[in-house]
Amino acid sequence: MSRARAFLELARPQQWAKNSFVLTGLLFGHAWQDPQLIAAAVAATVAFCLASSAVYAFNDAGDAARDRRHAQKRTRPVARGVLSVREACAAAAVLGVAALAVALAVSSPVAGIVSA
Repeated sequence: MSRARAFLELARPQQWAKNSFVLTGLLFGHAWQDPQLIAAAVAATVAFCLASSAVYAFNDAGDAARDRRHAQKRTRPVARGVLSVREACAAAAVLGVAALAVALAVSSPVAGIVSA
C-alpha cells in the first residue's frame, strides 16, 4: 500500500457523506439559487469533512494498541503499522488546522461549530 493511500484511508472519506447534511439547509431554506450561500454551505461541508478526518486520525493514534487486537479495526493503517502514531497525530493536526481555516473563511460561527 502506498503511503498516500494509507493517509487517505486514515481520513476515512467513506464517512464524509454524513457531512453533506449541512447542504440540506440550502434546500429547506430555499437558498439553492444563491451562489454565495451555496459556496458557504459547500465550504462548511468541506470543513466538517476535514474536522471529522482529524478526529478519526487522532482516535486511531490513541487506540492503535487496542485496535491491533480487534478483528476489523486491526486493518486500519496505524494498527497494522503502515503509519506511525506520530504520523497519525501529525495528520490530525494538519487536518484540524485546515478545517478551522476553511471554517473561518466561511464565518466565525461556522468556525465555532466546527471546533466544538
